[in-house]
Amino acid sequence: MEPLEIPVETITSEVIEKCTTPLSDDHDEKYGVPSLEELGFDTDGLPSAAWVANFERPRMNANSLLASPTGLSPYLRFGCLSCRLFYFKLTDLYKKVKKNSSPPLSLYGQLLWREFFYTAATNNPRFDKMEGNPICVQIPWDKNPEALAKWAEGRTGFPWIDAIMTQLRQEGWIHHLARHAVACFLTRGDLWISWEEGMKLILLIIFLPSPKRRYLPVLRGFPAKYIYDPWNAPEGIQKVAKCLIGVNYPKPMVNHAEASRLNIERMKQIYQQLSRYRGLGLLASVPSNPNGNGSLMGYSPGENIPGCSSSGSE
Repeated sequence: MEPLEIPVETITSEVIEKCTTPLSDDHDEKYGVPSLEELGFDTDGLPSAAWVANFERPRMNANSLLASPTGLSPYLRFGCLSCRLFYFKLTDLYKKVKKNSSPPLSLYGQLLWREFFYTAATNNPRFDKMEGNPICVQIPWDKNPEALAKWAEGRTGFPWIDAIMTQLRQEGWIHHLARHAVACFLTRGDLWISWEEGMKLILLIIFLPSPKRRYLPVLRGFPAKYIYDPWNAPEGIQKVAKCLIGVNYPKPMVNHAEASRLNIERMKQIYQQLSRYRGLGLLASVPSNPNGNGSLMGYSPGENIPGCSSSGSE
């Protein structure tokens, strides 16, 4: 990749020092911009140089699925923050603290991931479509309106998926790993439904807004051991929790292990067909599961979801 072009110099007081206007002595008192503290904002979460210098890819836990004070995506999205300015400021800050050492790729990882997809969408008017999209694999997805509705409404019977979709409806935002989880469940993971159908519904949810115990209070009474797979809880525990699976909360809409195994085979067949035209290298990207348990994002019933803790009170 070619070196990034340095952004335009930031306008400072030195640049415009000659463009001044006479001010009265009490100007700041009458017209000054109030500070964050005066406006009632909390300033404890402002990022520091030390945090940037010691940045690592975050260790995921339950709170990681909540909005983070370091989340800059809205500011980048709406042009409040230049991605190039952000890139170079991070570089400069890191080198100052770490004595000119090279910044780790993880410091830029999410920014580069974002810009990669912007680049991929450049000059591709069909980027958000499957048909006619030169960089999209053409897959014969299933049509299943009932399953699609359960997914969108958080009625799949899988608390991990349902909590994410409930959070999206309530808050209009979900963590990027949560986005990956629900997208995978909808498409190649379990339901084999087109990502285009999911995209339409998610956009509708975001613009018309109406993990587990917090967003699915019906499961609040379950012990942590069963919070991700409440259908495995004995009937006695379900009664104590005042939530009978299949009555108060739906049973899993699919057999996850079987659906995942079947969909992996379907994906392999599609890529094998493509390999006849584009080479065998494509097969390396076919999703697989060395454990053979059909897990979603490495998750098996009874285990903790990666990136989440089953301990607690979220």
